[in-house]
Order: sequence, then structure tokens, then C-alpha cells
Amino acid sequence: VAPHPGLCAYTVAEAMDSVVNSGYDITQAATDCTVPGLSETSCASDLTDMMAYWFQLSTAVSGATLACGALDNTCSVVLSAALVAISEMSNNLVAASSDCIADPFICTFDVVTAVDRMNEFITGVVFAVESCNQMTEFSAQHAFDYILLSPFEDPAKNGRRLGAAEPKSPAAAAADL
Repeated sequence: VAPHPGLCAYTVAEAMDSVVNSGYDITQAATDCTVPGLSETSCASDLTDMMAYWFQLSTAVSGATLACGALDNTCSVVLSAALVAISEMSNNLVAASSDCIADPFICTFDVVTAVDRMNEFITGVVFAVESCNQMTEFSAQHAFDYILLSPFEDPAKNGRRLGAAEPKSPAAAAADL
């Protein structure tokens, strides 16, 4: 994989954007997380959002090593992106804690978005198992295929479907204990 100047510039800009946004959240947390203006919900939102931006910074810097210098840190990119997703899930649940009191539609949106972020986290963990294992081949194309195509594949072919087990006799079931 050769350096890619356009992608390199993008990842560097994304890293700078993450630093600026996390700085904003730190500033907000300094106000929301201290007395006399303590707001627990706003404080939690500021902190989880800040964590998401720091993990996004890690994702961008790890991605820049590939885009700018051809050093493959795919494992780090995948793990950092999974941590972004779990931080964003936390932030969605914080938002739901106040939105569910006032607006059922926004509450539903927050909860569904949190579930979506949890799915992204799980996908990242599954991905990390493969990308971080140095004993197997892992490519960016495989990552692309896994993320975009796997929801449309037949789950029965790749073993991710829950199937019915053959019924056991009571004696056989007791023997398994």
C-alpha cells in the first residue's frame, strides 16, 4: 500500500478537528461539571462526547500512518473506531435520559441510535479479532467487504444464524449435565 496524499491530508485534518472538538467539550465540562452550575446530564454528555473525539483522534492518527506513510495500523484503526462507537452510544443514552421525559419520538430516536452504535462497537470488536491477528491476511478490501456486504449475505452460509437443534431425549439431556 503506497502513501495516498489526498487521504493523508484528510486524516490529518480529521485529527485536528478531533483535537478542537475535544477541547470544546473540555471547556464545556469545566462549566457543567462544577458547582454552582453543576448539571449532571450536561456533564456526562460533555465527557462522553470528549471521549468519542479522543478516540476519533486515535482513529485518525492510526489511519494517517497508513495513508501518509504506508505503515499498516489497521488493528489500531478498528479498535479506536469501536471505542468511538461505544462512547457515542453512551452519549446517546445520556441524551435519552432527558429526552424520554419530554418527547417520545426523540427518546425513540436516541435509543435506536444507541443500539446502532452498539452494533458498530460489536462489528468493530469482531473486526479487531481478524485485523489484529498477525497470523492471517487482512486487507482494506476485506474490511470494506465485511462492513458493506455481510448484512446482505445469507446468514445460514456463514454460521451466524441460530438454528434449531435436534431434540434430545430426557435421558440424553440429563447425561449432558
